[in-house]
Amino acid sequence: MHRALRALISLSIAGAAAIAALWAVASLTWPFGWDHGAFAWVGDVIVRGGMPYRDAFDVKGPLSFYPSALVQLVTGRGAWGIRLFDLVLLLAAAAVVFRVASRFAGRAAGIGAAGVWVLAYANTGFMNTAQPDGWVAWILLLAAAPFLLGDPRPGPLRFAILGAGVAVTALLKPHYAAFLVVPAAAIACDPRPEARTRQALAVAAGFLAPIALWLGVAAATGSFSAYVDAFIRFNSAKNSAGLLGAVATSLSYGALADPALLVAFPIAVAAIPLVARIDRRAGWLLGAWVGVALPLVLLQRPYYPYRLHILTPVLAILAASFLAMPDRDGTAIPGAPSRGALAGTFLLLALATFGRFPLGEAVRAARFVAGRISAESHYARYASWHATAADERAAAAFITDSLPPGPVLAWNHPAVAFLAGRPAAGRFQIETPVSARLAPALRDRYLRLLEAELGEHPPSVVVTEDTLGTGGACLACLPPFAALGEKGAALAAPFSLRFQAGTIVVYARGSSATTGELRGIYSRAVREAESLEAR
Repeated sequence: MHRALRALISLSIAGAAAIAALWAVASLTWPFGWDHGAFAWVGDVIVRGGMPYRDAFDVKGPLSFYPSALVQLVTGRGAWGIRLFDLVLLLAAAAVVFRVASRFAGRAAGIGAAGVWVLAYANTGFMNTAQPDGWVAWILLLAAAPFLLGDPRPGPLRFAILGAGVAVTALLKPHYAAFLVVPAAAIACDPRPEARTRQALAVAAGFLAPIALWLGVAAATGSFSAYVDAFIRFNSAKNSAGLLGAVATSLSYGALADPALLVAFPIAVAAIPLVARIDRRAGWLLGAWVGVALPLVLLQRPYYPYRLHILTPVLAILAASFLAMPDRDGTAIPGAPSRGALAGTFLLLALATFGRFPLGEAVRAARFVAGRISAESHYARYASWHATAADERAAAAFITDSLPPGPVLAWNHPAVAFLAGRPAAGRFQIETPVSARLAPALRDRYLRLLEAELGEHPPSVVVTEDTLGTGGACLACLPPFAALGEKGAALAAPFSLRFQAGTIVVYARGSSATTGELRGIYSRAVREAESLEAR
């Protein structure tokens, strides 16, 4: 029975690894989701010599955009570059998950923990991968690796690196500065007061250096006030009220809907004291991580599955450690997994693998690469807001091929302007500042700023969504012009409809489109996709 179970687990792990590898390749064919399009747009502004916030309004942290700018410089303007960047970081973090879990529970459990986590990440889909929240956990894992792997006396440099890692997460989202409790837990485990003082100073120096560097760059480029407005003021206003409702929504809509999390979380919490008996510093550090990450997941609103990425790698480590530590007194680390370890690893692998089986994505991507599925059908499967990636690509192609050069207002679909290779008209391209739950005075302020932007930097092309079913006949009825009332109608007057793909409509200055220009590709792409699905 033991031998048969080991064989079954080995086969399961090998199959999961194969699925993960296929998914990784398939993910390179994924298009931009809504956030990815916004990151690409801000990255494009940076590449063109601009600055986030000052020249492109977004509410994410500054380090959310620079990876996209770097990727554009290295790999060009395709969507695959940011996916490759994501996979490189994922692989590095998976190696840390494997090594840490192996230390506490043996090699098989380490493989299981890394496999569970990678598949859980893959299962969140194209919208929720390549997101800064995932990078937060991975950066912290890499910075905390020496503490988790048993360095008996980490020096000040290691504490400074850990502090800098937390600073990087805070530059991705400000509230992730709460992860300072992680180095604080590591410091508290040292019995020497003088050592704790040195370590705290090292963490503070490491944390403040990246923050000071960014603030210096923002001040030198005239971006500081715009940064404070978008990143600090807006996020504080958006998340300061209705916290109980946000927690309830996150629990009901998100966290409690994932059976793997429901299994892994209580097991992980039970593992913390067991890990601490083997390595006090590692146990405290992991416990502090879980203790701060869960509230951060639940308090952000609205809830998105990618929020869980700051928690899941640590849950995988702890759950595997609990299930695969047969020696409960902590006097020895097992060299081989027990039956309980094998059964537990298999259970978690099954939950993560079969919850939203990612193999189908790999098969479809292979068919697309082989030419068995058209680009329209492939991209029609991926939707952002009320439009598909096929809609966005068709609109971008029309702008590139049929309209003269000029700035584009791609409202809520900045990926269209990016894919078309056109500069954005003004710094407002997303609806967040005028649609979020803000105090009326603050929302009105952003509406006035938007109105001023449209007046000072008039676009030559407007891209928006026609979710009202007007047939694109009334640009003034559509966002963002509808929010501006009569002034919006005046700003929309010079534009006429030139193209439509699904709900995406493209307007340009000048005469109306001819019948031939108004090509309805959306229904054709959907019909083809449905036909392929049926076959």
